[in-house]
Amino acid sequence: KSLISSTAFPCSSLFVGPEGVGKKLIAVEVLSLLTGSPMNVRVLGTEYPAGIDDVRSVVSWLFTKPTTGKGKGVVVDNADEMRGESASALLKTLEEPPRYAYIVLVARSEHAVLPTIRSRCRVFRFGRLSDTNVEFILEKAGVIAPPDVVKLANGSAGMAMRLSGSLRSEERR
Repeated sequence: KSLISSTAFPCSSLFVGPEGVGKKLIAVEVLSLLTGSPMNVRVLGTEYPAGIDDVRSVVSWLFTKPTTGKGKGVVVDNADEMRGESASALLKTLEEPPRYAYIVLVARSEHAVLPTIRSRCRVFRFGRLSDTNVEFILEKAGVIAPPDVVKLANGSAGMAMRLSGSLRSEERR
């Protein structure tokens, strides 16, 4: 919280950690606070790694000054799966971002992100959640999971949700 309120949040960040612990969710929330509006935040790379056209499009959007809010933000999900031209296009923006822009890369593995990209980001490492935190997140999402599912999820609220969903599907049969 102090990073956000003190305007010390870096313009380029890398959120790394296990799948399902909330890295992308936190990235979107932080950028919404920093930019003053969720409308000023774009997410790419969620369904498939960001391609060159995705990166070019979001970079073009990023370089147009915001008409509302305090800035613009981009979340690049699955940044550890980006390769080639798309990574190079993003690298140029990471080297010289607009003064009002924030870019957060989200990845499972810090070392799978290209070193040239990783070196331009402040790294925030996320760990596995406690069972209590997983239960809290599930409760907030309206998901009821048996304790064995929470244990099996091994600190991943996302995994617990998927397991709970598959249990419900099997129970319906």
